[in-house]
Amino acid sequence: MLLLMRKRIGSVIIKVFAFFLILGFGASGVQDMLGYQVGGGSGGVAEVGGEALPARALYKDVYSEVNRMRQFLGTSFNIEQARQLGVIDSVLQRQINAAATIIGADDLGVVISDRLVRNAIVDQPMFRGLAGNFDRERFQQILQTNGLTEEAYVARLREDLMTQQLLETISSGVIAPARWVDRVHGFQEESRDVETVFVPDSAIADVPEPNDTNLRKYFNDNKQTFTAPEYRALTFVRLDAADLAEEMEVADGDVQASYDERLDEFTMEERRTVRQILLNDEEKAKEIILQIKDGKDFLHVAKDIAKQDKATVELGEVTREDLLPDIADPVFTSAKGSVLDPIKSALGWHIMQVVDIFPGGTKSFRDVSEQVREDLAFQKAVDAIFDLSNRFEDELGGGASISEAAGRLGLKVENLEAVDQFGNDATGTAVTDLPAGNFIATAFVTEEGEDSAMTEAGESGFFILRVDGITPP
Repeated sequence: MLLLMRKRIGSVIIKVFAFFLILGFGASGVQDMLGYQVGGGSGGVAEVGGEALPARALYKDVYSEVNRMRQFLGTSFNIEQARQLGVIDSVLQRQINAAATIIGADDLGVVISDRLVRNAIVDQPMFRGLAGNFDRERFQQILQTNGLTEEAYVARLREDLMTQQLLETISSGVIAPARWVDRVHGFQEESRDVETVFVPDSAIADVPEPNDTNLRKYFNDNKQTFTAPEYRALTFVRLDAADLAEEMEVADGDVQASYDERLDEFTMEERRTVRQILLNDEEKAKEIILQIKDGKDFLHVAKDIAKQDKATVELGEVTREDLLPDIADPVFTSAKGSVLDPIKSALGWHIMQVVDIFPGGTKSFRDVSEQVREDLAFQKAVDAIFDLSNRFEDELGGGASISEAAGRLGLKVENLEAVDQFGNDATGTAVTDLPAGNFIATAFVTEEGEDSAMTEAGESGFFILRVDGITPP
């Protein structure tokens, strides 16, 4: 949607659309949306801890939610209906909660590293394939089905983990009733003796051939197993900035200037992998540090005495700025493998272990010049893609079909003979290299014989499709 709004930024139509949208938003207390939708505006829709929540972020999240709900409620579901159902208020409240969590976490020095987020994603059962391992294709399919980008999902997960850390900090030191502890312990430590008998196929003899009556009954009892899903045949064209970037030329002077502007990006701060046991009681902290210095394992002591599991103790890779000032200096002046004496902060007593050290440094222009050149070419391609999509829509407006418009502009026309709503072909194999964004969802809300709208394919392109045929289940 951001690309579409930017592409149409100067049109009268989008300004009229923005005018009516502001009326709908204004009814629920959301102001200053008009400026963003015509290319400007920086007003906030709410204030949390002195920080304004930008209208742009609310706009993007609301429309993501509306587009997701259209998969279930139909394409006629609009922003006014979303307002009446409380969707806008819900999204705004979610952003307020997220902002409050982030501010609280910053104040308390709570850090959620990329490694923790990655582990949380990999550990989700719903993202595992048949082999029991993390399946990236399944991960992308589930996000696509729910109208989420990977970036948005990771951001929400990071907020959830941060909230969990905050709650654990607040609840640390709380003692559960013994009756509850006994029941949980009994459940976790329960064991069972199991006896099994293996019967090989060869031990089964004289199995009669099923007759027509048996087969028909089995078929009727299991019709769902033998029912193929709905398939759709598609013709589509993708406009991808990555393809255009290969044709873009970038001057050497522009590359040097971009490197100078992005010098902070190419400067890596020193990072350290750190573990932490956080306690309210100084005496217990002293007891723990003595046991660690006596040779006991840090993680074992954390679990046995502090009742903190590995996920709570592992902070992952952090920079000096990620830690509280009282903790940062001792941690970043200690050697690898060091266990620090208890440190007092506003949160309590910290016992820190430096697991690993990754020195910082700045990458030279020679090392990153090709990367910078490619980035500049890609950015020029993103700008050019808007003009190309406008020309494509002009061709369609003049009566051309998708294939005809693509031919006139030198774009590739692609076809799918059959695809289901999970992105699989007629053999059940996942179709690869589809356009990014809500491609499958768009295909299944577009009527047979109709063209979809020009739709965002991630942050750097568009796609448009036509449903050529529908094979019912």
